[in-house]
Amino acid sequence: MNKMYVLRLLPLLAFCIGGCSTTELIWNPFELETIIPFAGKPVHIAIADANSGIFDANDWALTKHQSPWNLLRQEISTDLLRTVTIEPLKPFQITAMLQSGRCQYAILSRADVAEHLASNQDVNILASGKVLSRQGVLVANAKSGITSLTALKKKQFAFGSRRDPVLFFDALRVLDEAGVSPSDIKQEFAITGFEGSLQNHISSREAAKEIVYRPGTPAGVIEATEYDAYPETGGIWLPILFTFSKDQFVELGRTDVIRTESIPDAVFVASALADKRTTDKIRRLLLSLHERNVEAVYSLGFSKFEEVKSE
Repeated sequence: MNKMYVLRLLPLLAFCIGGCSTTELIWNPFELETIIPFAGKPVHIAIADANSGIFDANDWALTKHQSPWNLLRQEISTDLLRTVTIEPLKPFQITAMLQSGRCQYAILSRADVAEHLASNQDVNILASGKVLSRQGVLVANAKSGITSLTALKKKQFAFGSRRDPVLFFDALRVLDEAGVSPSDIKQEFAITGFEGSLQNHISSREAAKEIVYRPGTPAGVIEATEYDAYPETGGIWLPILFTFSKDQFVELGRTDVIRTESIPDAVFVASALADKRTTDKIRRLLLSLHERNVEAVYSLGFSKFEEVKSE
């Protein structure tokens, strides 16, 4: 019976701790946006719908794909412990919503900021998005003895996802130009028992792990940004940790450089009506996002969010 009373009192206790609408007078050592997770006012972010590229809302909606900004929404929501929504809108709609406070933040181009917002001085630029230039590096395990693309015949090869323009389609093109057709690559034997599928991975990192730390796949393609960032030596595998270094690979070739179609000269802005503490936390999150969740940045077509230098 005592347990039942305690359970009934928990909502009241949470209400007393959280207050009706503020946490300003509550001891809050971790600077949480709200003591009760996801109980504060939702954070609304608008993103310019460009009608093309990865920001074409119709494209991902009609094909029922996950929206490209979903990972960003999750990161901000987790960091603030608040409900976060991101909605694609036209620039003139974003202007009105920022000015009215119906949305507190937005991602749009500097040109849109200058044309629609700068005259009123009612937005603050938190960070700029550096458009992602992608390139694939075709590599082999340094211990495999493979030193050329032609030596990949009859070997398994780790690709990216089947729709990836760089880690699948362009990698196939480079192999084909070297005389290695898809039929020359050793097909993997799927769990279903059907033979005849190329080996695809959800990320470049997974492909690298397959090449270096798992037997059977001596070569594959990984992101140039990742490969170029590897230290020269020191790659190591542990049960719950693995890192890579350049001496674990032999570089066999590279794909063409592809610039992602995204918002040109994009900036992440805050309305003058947005809460300052929330704004500061979002700025810090954006500037470190490529380190904590690089896929959240890549999915937006950016390589990173950068600090805006004062002019």
